Amino acid sequence: MKRFIPFLALVAVVAMVGCSGDSPSAKPVPTVVPSAWGITSLNVSDSSPFVGSPILVEVEVTKDGSPVPDGTTVELASSGPGAFFGFFSGVLTKSDLVLNEDVSVLTEDGVATVFFVVVPADDNENPSGNYLIQARLNDVLSQVTVSYVDRPATDTFQLLSVNPDRGPYTGGQVVTLFGVNISAPVEVFFIVNGRPYEASVIDVIEGIDGWIQVATPPFSGQDWSIEQEADVRAIVGVGTGNEQTDTLFDAYTLLPQSQTAGPVIFGVSPSSGR
Repeated sequence: MKRFIPFLALVAVVAMVGCSGDSPSAKPVPTVVPSAWGITSLNVSDSSPFVGSPILVEVEVTKDGSPVPDGTTVELASSGPGAFFGFFSGVLTKSDLVLNEDVSVLTEDGVATVFFVVVPADDNENPSGNYLIQARLNDVLSQVTVSYVDRPATDTFQLLSVNPDRGPYTGGQVVTLFGVNISAPVEVFFIVNGRPYEASVIDVIEGIDGWIQVATPPFSGQDWSIEQEADVRAIVGVGTGNEQTDTLFDAYTLLPQSQTAGPVIFGVSPSSGR
């Protein structure tokens, strides 16, 4: 009889193990991984612009380490000493100058973009100073300070920037040239390898802080298989006896057809990580 005791003990242990597996209290606890939202960068195209010069604000956002889905809402807010400042989308028009100190922007390819500007409310206002731009995604907050400075008093025409600054050889892309002391009529040329191509002028905002909106021309006679730089030249006051010309060298990049046929990656930020 004694030699059956170890066998009975083994059966009992197996039975206990089987019962414990069926017990509700022994079920594994599910692992919950929280969604990690992040703002990887908050960049401005110019951190010390002149009063009246729009700047581009870009917010790169992620969820669980990957770019957020398109259409994710990023909240932006601004504050500063001026009376007339804020965000706007696209290009400001002559008839409707509307700025919002707070704005909601939707992402595309993990990036939310919007313009920001500070302009005088009247001739006696000096809105120069530090302006705080904040970006919020759920409970994640990032901020950057932009220092707007007074523009030197001058009657000289000057080109400041081109946006966007790259596009296809086929032309037809709407481009905005920001500048100082712009007066109509205006002519704009994109110069490649010494050859000028005249752009079609869509709209002109005259004044100390103005801009010119054009459609790029087709760049025929060029090698469309390589990336090339184009100078951007603008002539203001054409035919008025007070013509002025300014050129931004290598200000616009022409992209090969292979790069404009679909999505294009221009950079990676941050460029390192785990």
